Parts: sequence; structure tokens; C-alpha cells
Amino acid sequence: MRFKNTEGKYIWHLNVASPVLDERGKIAMWVGSTTNIQSLKEEEERKGEFVSMLSHELKTPVTSIKGHVQLALRSLDRDGDSPLCAKLRPSLTRIDQLLVQLTGLIGDMLDLTRIEAGRLDLRKDSFMLDELVSEVVEDFRLSHQQHYFHLSLETGIQVIADRNKISQVLINLIANAIKYAPNSDVVDMAMATMGTHVLISVKDYGIGIEKNDQQKVFNRFYRVEGQSELHYSGFGIGLFLANSIIEYHGGSISLESVKGKGSTFTVHLPR
Repeated sequence: MRFKNTEGKYIWHLNVASPVLDERGKIAMWVGSTTNIQSLKEEEERKGEFVSMLSHELKTPVTSIKGHVQLALRSLDRDGDSPLCAKLRPSLTRIDQLLVQLTGLIGDMLDLTRIEAGRLDLRKDSFMLDELVSEVVEDFRLSHQQHYFHLSLETGIQVIADRNKISQVLINLIANAIKYAPNSDVVDMAMATMGTHVLISVKDYGIGIEKNDQQKVFNRFYRVEGQSELHYSGFGIGLFLANSIIEYHGGSISLESVKGKGSTFTVHLPR
């Protein structure tokens, strides 16, 4: 909270209080401390402004590079299957894929700063949720042809939400299901209505998450620590963003997991 100092300025403080109990278990007094954290708050603001500025500055050159790469790929397609084209096409295709990942990361950084500032804008429209889920899964089927995506979808479910943001959440959950299940090629998805909500679950058969880490995975920058988790890259913002987006829609994301047996993330989205 903020307290006014002797100069009349409001300064951020962190307050911690603990009760002292008497022999009957009743509160006899409170012991607390107040710490000035104004400099930490200002540093957070500077970091947020820097990330936002950096993200905006990166968007223009990345978009330009992607345009040139796609132009080069189209030129190769017109020139046929010469030896030079055969050598260049795989590299340009890979560059194009990496640019898509980079564009997604920049978008996540922008969303992160907007969420922290409490101003994530949602563009809500009415759409068929089962159609969106099918579209997202079909994209993964094309890009991950070695995986099996089992769908059990209730059809005809219409919601009013930000279609692009909900798509972003689904992509994040499915990508995690693939990433953290290196020894499994199966992802199960289900969707059904329950009362006033639609439930969308994404289940993998991967490394799983310890009980004491299950709520922390939705925290910003949190990454599960452990020997097996060291092999997985990431900044720890994907689930934070996904959960924040759903919370902005008035919903939530729950998690059920058993270490070594996989995880199930369930989106609870209001209808």
C-alpha cells in the first residue's frame, strides 16, 4: 500500500503483520513491519516501459524480414526445382518458421506489459467455439504430423469472447502439451458445456508437475525447477498470459497433474 511521507508524497510500502497469541489461543497483539519499496516499484515500471518499447521497435524489422523471406520463397517456387533452389528452400522455410516464433514472442511481451498495466484490450465477438478449437488443432496437425490429436468436442457452442486471444490460449496449452511430453505423441482434447461455462481440457502424457508447483506455474516468470525441467526452454510467461487472458474474460484455468504421468489443463470460459 501507499503511505504519505513528511514531504506529502505517497510512497509504496510492503506491510507484513503476524499475530501473537496468548495461552488460550486468542490474539494478544500484532507484530508487524513496514518496508519502503518505492524504488522497487519504480524499477518495475521502468522495466515494463523498456519491454513495451523494445517490443514495438522489434515488430517493424521482423515484419519486414518476414516479407522478404516469403518473397524469396515465392521466387524459388517460380524458378522450379534447380539445385540452387533445392539448397535454399529448406533454409528459407526454417527462417520463416523461426520468424513466426519470434513474432509470437514479441506479441507475448506486449501482452505482458499490457496485463501488468491493467489495460489488456479485448475485442469480443460472437463465434462458434468448437470451430475455433478445430481450426487450432488442424494447424497443429499440419505442423506436428507425428502427433495424434484426439478430439471430443460438443458442437454448436457459441460464445462472446476475443477470438484471437482465445486462440492464443489454446495454442499455448497445446504447444506445452507437446513440449513437455517428449516421449508421447498423443494429446487429448475435450470440450463441453457445464452450467454457465464451457470447459476446454488439454491433456498430455508427459513429465507432469509436482503438487506444490501446480498453482505457481501460473505466476509470471515462474518455471518449475528440477533435473528434467532443465531441458525445456522458455521464459515462464506463457501460462501467466493464458491464465490472465481467461481471467479478463471472467473465467479461470485449472490444473490436474501427477508427476511422471502427465497434466490436464482445463479452461473454464463463461458462455
